[in-house]
Amino acid sequence: MLLLFASAVLAVFQFGAVAASADESTWTVTDGGRTNAYGSFAAQDMTTGASVSCGSSDMIVRFRDGTGLSGNGLIMITYGNLGNCNGSGVPVEIHPRGLPWKMNATSYDAQTGTTTGTLTSDDAAGISVVASADSVGCEVAAGGPGTAKGEIQATYENPTGQLVFSDTNLVITSVGLGCGGLLNVGDPIMLYSQYSVWPVPTITNP
Repeated sequence: MLLLFASAVLAVFQFGAVAASADESTWTVTDGGRTNAYGSFAAQDMTTGASVSCGSSDMIVRFRDGTGLSGNGLIMITYGNLGNCNGSGVPVEIHPRGLPWKMNATSYDAQTGTTTGTLTSDDAAGISVVASADSVGCEVAAGGPGTAKGEIQATYENPTGQLVFSDTNLVITSVGLGCGGLLNVGDPIMLYSQYSVWPVPTITNP
């Protein structure tokens, strides 16, 4: 499982490495507006190896629309639901915090049609996630390291409408008594989520 996550994250980072820096004010979004996104979510404690995955996830995603746009808030997630989540055979509920999350686009790869950016939030804590396994009394929160806001890397691919979140920037910020040492404050968390957006907007730069 860890190798699978690591390979997925490396692939996304490689996208960012070849993408050209974007002109801040020349983004174009065609067929923007409200879309629905469906996919899966997975997270893993990089220190202990404990992991959780969600077989079904849906979001409401809003794309800006028009030409001459700045990259800030080019994509915005206003609602997120994570379902059928399981960690080591235990049912888990996961709730995103700090919505809406917004993607600030930073680069564009014209060859692959891939936009790369940072997913963040106007909330003081940035992006954060709370997970709870009521059957064992374990509740965990993950967010930005130290006093930093929670942020994660995101990519959007035009041809497929794939929206991917993948990063190791978040850390565990609190752990309940029932977690049994599987998770510890300060442990880095690897996230990997992939969603199919419909209808499919097109983002270009310039």
